[in-house]
Amino acid sequence: MKSNIQAFTLIELLVVVLVIGILAAVAVPQYQKAVLKSQMTQAFITGKAFLEAQDLYFLANGAYASSWNDLDLQFEVPSGWSKSLFSDGHLYLRYLKGGIDWDFYPSSHYVYCLVEKSHANVTIARSTCENLLPQAKDKSTSNRHAFEIKLY
Repeated sequence: MKSNIQAFTLIELLVVVLVIGILAAVAVPQYQKAVLKSQMTQAFITGKAFLEAQDLYFLANGAYASSWNDLDLQFEVPSGWSKSLFSDGHLYLRYLKGGIDWDFYPSSHYVYCLVEKSHANVTIARSTCENLLPQAKDKSTSNRHAFEIKLY
């Protein structure tokens, strides 16, 4: 008696698993790069909004704000951000996450993007800094890439 049971062979199943593994090996790093780029871009946008709010405060009061509550900002400081008083008494904003550091100094209008060379995606992070700050000066050292720009 002949059986009419149809099923996949072990080889066919192994080929399917292999194809899925190859696709995952390509897709996961690309996803991580896209997430890194979006986080860095969001950090830049948040920092630029902070600088603009500081400028508005300066125009209205003749000095930069020394308190976050004095600024006209409609968002909370996200995780990964710190706000501190600079040595000149002005508030500045810093984003520090996984070897990437954005610093926004309103009193001098400088923005710094620092990327540790040991960062897992140092090439992507460096190129993102360069793209967001196209006129920036390269102030790299032996252990980190550093870009500095005076926005206005």
